[in-house]
Amino acid sequence: MAVVSNTITGKTRGSVGNVTFTSWKGLNVMKSKPAHVHNPNTVLQQISKAKMIKTVEFYQNCSACVNLGFSQRAIKKSAYNAFVSKTIKGAGLVFEDEVACILPEHLMVSDGSLAITPITSASGVAATKTFTINWFPDTLEDTLATDLVNVLITTGDGIVIAESIGKSPRGTGVAHVVASAAIPIGVPYYAFLYFNQPKTRKVSNSKVMLVTLA
Repeated sequence: MAVVSNTITGKTRGSVGNVTFTSWKGLNVMKSKPAHVHNPNTVLQQISKAKMIKTVEFYQNCSACVNLGFSQRAIKKSAYNAFVSKTIKGAGLVFEDEVACILPEHLMVSDGSLAITPITSASGVAATKTFTINWFPDTLEDTLATDLVNVLITTGDGIVIAESIGKSPRGTGVAHVVASAAIPIGVPYYAFLYFNQPKTRKVSNSKVMLVTLA
């Protein structure tokens, strides 16, 4: 950008060739246009766009769960941005056959410093639309029996089926989550589990397990 001083034409606007005249902070300036514009829709850009759309779609269906899960990483950025960055760079999102796909077994719905607690079993009953998640209630390292339990249930392709946020403490060792719609048999379901401490604002990394459905 260059400042233009012209006592004859005064303030100039418009374009001549590859130069555009305009005004900036009261000054006449001219800007050069790029000689060539690169293709804005390359294969890599298409893949990146598809991954972003899939990530945002997943987030919109479980935003409360993810916002809490990534709250500890929301430093100079939102929990949403932390989740999107983690997901796009991680193994929980792939691009196959020209389609972006969520891989629940590699996806994280929370990321924090609280000690991780694995799932010991995950089962579901289609007739009652109920999922039951179990873990060892023992406290280790910085965990507390009063830590709150957070559960998310998705299908194998990342469709959110049910969630439970902060409805029971770690000490119970079990959480029951009821889906709002019917649970088709023959479809893989995944259960995500993580904990949060309201006082310290710590959260644990999420753990995931394939659900056994009856």
